[in-house]
Amino acid sequence: MEDKDFKELFNDFEPEMSSDLAFMSRLRDNLDSVEMIRQHNARLHARNRIAIAIAACVGFVVGLMFSLALPYIGSAVNALQSTLPSESVLRIITDNYRLLAWLLIGATTVYATINSYNIALGSLTKDHHRTNR
Repeated sequence: MEDKDFKELFNDFEPEMSSDLAFMSRLRDNLDSVEMIRQHNARLHARNRIAIAIAACVGFVVGLMFSLALPYIGSAVNALQSTLPSESVLRIITDNYRLLAWLLIGATTVYATINSYNIALGSLTKDHHRTNR
């Protein structure tokens, strides 16, 4: 195509210009949508912070309870150790019970913390849905 063909093609092109009222209305609707999303994100962050605080407290309490129980676990292992023969595999495990106990305490604490986070977040979400109806 030549320049003349392009000129003829675009000579009849007169795009419709939208009115200022329509533009302002669309702009206002878009800004309202952005504000609604911003408020929703703020509520999500607040719920997450609350759920994290609850999970941290639960993790601390569970870890503390198991740590305080460690001496009782040690006396139970010592009582079991006295009944085992000296060449037993269980004897080797009971000699190193502290490592296993700390691993068990850590795993239980992490498990309780993650589950309490999920439960707290779920209950906060349910409460949010109930109040918005």
